[in-house]
Amino acid sequence: MPRTMTQVQTWQKIARNWANFTAPSRPSLGDCKVYELWTKRTLSTLRSPNILVLGVTPEIRNLLFKYSLTQDAKVYLADINKGMFRAMRAFLNFNNPNEYFKPCNWLKMPFQREFFDFIIGDLVITNLALKDKEKFLKEIKRLLKEEGRFVTRILVYKENRNRNFNLSQVLNQYFQQYQKAQLSLRDTLGYFYSAIVQETYYLNEKGEYSLKYLIADFEKLRKEIKDPLKKIFLGKFLKDYHSVLDDKVWVGMTQPAHERLVKKHFQIEKIESVRDHPFGDRYLIYVLKKK
Repeated sequence: MPRTMTQVQTWQKIARNWANFTAPSRPSLGDCKVYELWTKRTLSTLRSPNILVLGVTPEIRNLLFKYSLTQDAKVYLADINKGMFRAMRAFLNFNNPNEYFKPCNWLKMPFQREFFDFIIGDLVITNLALKDKEKFLKEIKRLLKEEGRFVTRILVYKENRNRNFNLSQVLNQYFQQYQKAQLSLRDTLGYFYSAIVQETYYLNEKGEYSLKYLIADFEKLRKEIKDPLKKIFLGKFLKDYHSVLDDKVWVGMTQPAHERLVKKHFQIEKIESVRDHPFGDRYLIYVLKKK
């Protein structure tokens, strides 16, 4: 996962604005229930298990706290960004004395072979370049015990894009839901972001998805909007999301391509989806075991 200084700075911006984000950019309550289910199934009979968290996602760390308390679980956090680690403390429910932060590259982590009973990470593989995804899976396989599980949520893409995608129409859709009090402002902005950023995957041949591919479209849209409330709504989005994520690039794959890659090293025990946000059919939780 080598990251440039620009990428580290981007993640620091994300950390400072974490409170503004919502599912599916962050794990939803439904996602956390699935994570909890498979954590319990994996660790229920173990004493002092070792758990690896890829990243510093506070929702995951909050649900793991009880395993440290009741089963003496050791929780290791692997992330290259110390600033992200520090910023996420504000979102923790408890201070876990059994939690250990290890600044490292996910492609080469400082742990011995088969050290972990359970590995978990939210939307981690999309942070890796296409050329690094298989290296990452090999490293996870190296670290995971034979009977362990790797559980991770992944954004997967359909083979064909929505040919009717129109930024202005998507904005109108979510703005109307907000006006009718069908969604909170925070959820409306988050869903609008997820709906549009996913479409940028189809605008390039690199497998990337990023708001940077919509910069010209946003400039045009801002000039066209006449409704003052809608203009304020768009301005709020540009402040909370676009200014934070305008240079962040993720790298996606279609679901079949992703599963072909995963199956080289793991067996897919289960694929879970949730229904507490509109994108459950794309943000899938994979439960993996070593081959």
